[in-house]
Amino acid sequence: MMAGKSHITFFGIRMGRFLFLFISIILMMVLRPLLGGVGRLTILTDIFFGAVLISGLWAVSQKRRVFLVALLMAIPAVVLGWVPHFVELPLLWILSRVFLAIFFVVMVVFLLSHIRRAKEVTADLIMGAASTYFLMGFLWAFIFFFIETVSPGSFRLEGSPADMESQLIYYSFVTLTTVGYGDVTAASMIARSYSVLEAIIGQLYLTVLVAGLVGLHISQSTERKVEQGVRLS
Repeated sequence: MMAGKSHITFFGIRMGRFLFLFISIILMMVLRPLLGGVGRLTILTDIFFGAVLISGLWAVSQKRRVFLVALLMAIPAVVLGWVPHFVELPLLWILSRVFLAIFFVVMVVFLLSHIRRAKEVTADLIMGAASTYFLMGFLWAFIFFFIETVSPGSFRLEGSPADMESQLIYYSFVTLTTVGYGDVTAASMIARSYSVLEAIIGQLYLTVLVAGLVGLHISQSTERKVEQGVRLS
């Protein structure tokens, strides 16, 4: 599982473990909607989603206990998620989402802890912070998914019920970024309360953590250049 490596070389490009996670997430978000409605190609969307799980496991692989917990969540999430492609068992699909949600909780907690303890702000660490933002969006989507499953009608959705998960992922990121288009809305009190909480957390995350990391990274880079200039002179 590449536990001893913090980067890989892909087509001559050096990729850190957090950059690899970030790229996997972006590819999934770009390619999944393009392939999702093309017959059996829906299976390919789970392959892209599996790539995110694999890159997430690599991101936490240097912490053995965290890696084992994440692995124990990822395996049933993948297996139970694939079964509905062949057998109509809605309960297994819901269980797969439970394991996925726990996986994302593990990832978010690990990444936030890693970022907080980092002594040097690298470009790869900033990619880790950006990946955390995306993972938070997916985590909130699953929270909304469970709310709608337990209490149908908590969200005013458009389209078919089979497309509920995709709609809630869309709603989660629209809420996280406080764009608020209004085509999908929260109807129940608990849905509205959690939506407000997600919006507040999303803005605090960007303004406090990510902006601070970028500023510190620029400051450290400038200091290194000054030190190198002093040595050369």
